[in-house]
Amino acid sequence: MRSGRCSRQRNRSKKKFSVSHASRQEYVQLKKWMNSLDNKCNIDLEPCEFIETGRGLRTNKAIHKGEIIVSIPECALITPDTVFTSDIGQVLKECVPPLTPQRVLSVFLVWEVEKGATSFWYPYIQTLPPTFSTPLYFTRQELARLPPNVYLKSNTEQTRVQDIFENIRTFLRKHCSDYDIFTYEKFRWAWCVVNTRSVYVKTLESPYLSKTDRETNVALAPYLDLLNHSAEAKIEARLNGESGRYEIVTGDSYQKYDQVFIHYNPHSNDELFIEYGFTLPANPFNVYEFTADDLEILRSSVSNWDRKMDIIADMKLKNDLTCSIDEMSWNLHTLLRITAMSCEELQRWSAVYMGEVSQENEVKTRNFAKVLIKMALVKNQKYLVSERDTLSEHEALALTLVQDKQHILEQMLNGLLN
Repeated sequence: MRSGRCSRQRNRSKKKFSVSHASRQEYVQLKKWMNSLDNKCNIDLEPCEFIETGRGLRTNKAIHKGEIIVSIPECALITPDTVFTSDIGQVLKECVPPLTPQRVLSVFLVWEVEKGATSFWYPYIQTLPPTFSTPLYFTRQELARLPPNVYLKSNTEQTRVQDIFENIRTFLRKHCSDYDIFTYEKFRWAWCVVNTRSVYVKTLESPYLSKTDRETNVALAPYLDLLNHSAEAKIEARLNGESGRYEIVTGDSYQKYDQVFIHYNPHSNDELFIEYGFTLPANPFNVYEFTADDLEILRSSVSNWDRKMDIIADMKLKNDLTCSIDEMSWNLHTLLRITAMSCEELQRWSAVYMGEVSQENEVKTRNFAKVLIKMALVKNQKYLVSERDTLSEHEALALTLVQDKQHILEQMLNGLLN
């Protein structure tokens, strides 16, 4: 298994600097295996190594908007139904409370890897990356390089997945004689495979499944998961009920030898890093996230502080306190308008909440924004380092997130000053 799509920074580029991996044994075996499942598999896209993005898929012919770029049979998907018809699936059916789809697939992968070449899924497993660059693989020292808000979320994710593992292992210890093969290192790898490479496939309600907001309907899709993400790619992914195939239709056009992309969701680099382990240069969805504690720097300049904080809390404005390179989120902008209210405006605060503000309020709001951003620049500065060559791969990835923050704050401040 070789390093996969989560080990490199991403860029939406159609440059044709790539090296074909189509003749590599693991991809030859994968394609042969998939054709044995269904000789109508549309897997003409060729695995390649790209300079900007690492491993991905390129097309060997022109592709037009509206074309199906990948089509694989439903039987090639690893779904919870796949798991529950397996040997370990019979054990997982006994789990109370039921496991989520993501947890079920993760346990299944650990067991299938242990089977080696005897596993039905071995040709697919051989193409999976051996490691990932998500926060689950960061050491404490590497985590400390992350911007504070990303550090907190990453640390929380490490704890969450560790707890999930402990709970599943406790269950398996009681119900499975081979539970000792279920180690945290193996589970972490399987969890990252599912988290970074799965597709959304709606499953039927099952008494053996639980679903949370974060771990809902997922499936693993061999070959398809070699496609890289782009913020600009336009696609439609679907399980075609008539043909019984999982298909991806592109809304873009590609020339011969272009890299072909899919689109996960409009994620910032913080989200891409935490969920998938990579960042995008010039990601249009990047934001800087302030916390409620950051507002304390304004306290000495704000009259009727407690009353205004009560209004802010009542209106639930302490979430999504973000800014991009050219604008503040509605929550942040409205929150600052409330802190900038005069005594007269405080009497009619609901009008200010709806955007009816005086010129004096706007000026004060901008000044408060400048104070917040300057403070954030000072905090962010200590995470910047110049000796990139001495950093580990994970530390270098953390640095890109810090540089993202610096760029957003500098651009936003310049806009407020002009």
